[in-house]
Amino acid sequence: EYWAVTSASDAAHGTDNGINSEMSAKVSYNSAYDKLRSCVALGVLPARATLLLQVEYCTALRPSATLRGHSRRYYDYYMALKNQVQEELSEWSIRAEGVTQRPRIGAFEVSLSWECNGFPYRVTLFSKLHTRLWPKVELIVKSLASLLPRPSEEVCIRVVSASNGFKAVADTHLLIQDPDTLQVVHSAVTDAQGVASISTANDLYAVRAEAAGFETHTALLSLKTTEETVIRLTEA
Repeated sequence: EYWAVTSASDAAHGTDNGINSEMSAKVSYNSAYDKLRSCVALGVLPARATLLLQVEYCTALRPSATLRGHSRRYYDYYMALKNQVQEELSEWSIRAEGVTQRPRIGAFEVSLSWECNGFPYRVTLFSKLHTRLWPKVELIVKSLASLLPRPSEEVCIRVVSASNGFKAVADTHLLIQDPDTLQVVHSAVTDAQGVASISTANDLYAVRAEAAGFETHTALLSLKTTEETVIRLTEA
């Protein structure tokens, strides 16, 4: 099941949709931004995830007896978004793809999808059907560039069993905390290889590791992007 978040936008072209639509777009944009930031903090949006930016755009013939405007405008917005994604987000494994099967009339819906530890996630970034506004392509791309975790800033943590030949411990829950306040700044779950990747600054953290069948491990650790941190758990 997808975790879906309602639509997002911060600005739009044109002025014929009214102030209420613009305010709704701004509120929705902030909601999507906060949800994506939470995904990063929770470790379910890793830096090396394969990302798919899906765009559902209207392909109905325009103008017609019932539809105004021009069909080309929807396609042009899609191509502008696709090209900017390729140019500005090349650091990530991301591609833009048009949804061509039965798109809705008047739709220009943009969503970001990915998988983490076998679970699918999807966040709606913009909805023309919801806001009744055209997207600001540059804003969508710049927002993604500012909040997506960067592979170059990724910290790798490996969890192994201290008493079983250093065998990988999967499904270990990791809490990365501020060492002074113990406020959780990141969390993650190790994969089948006992590895979790976290995007965070090089610094000293209080790290808590919990796994079924093992004693809870807590320690002050210096996490660095240039080194793999290994945590050894003792069987309970």
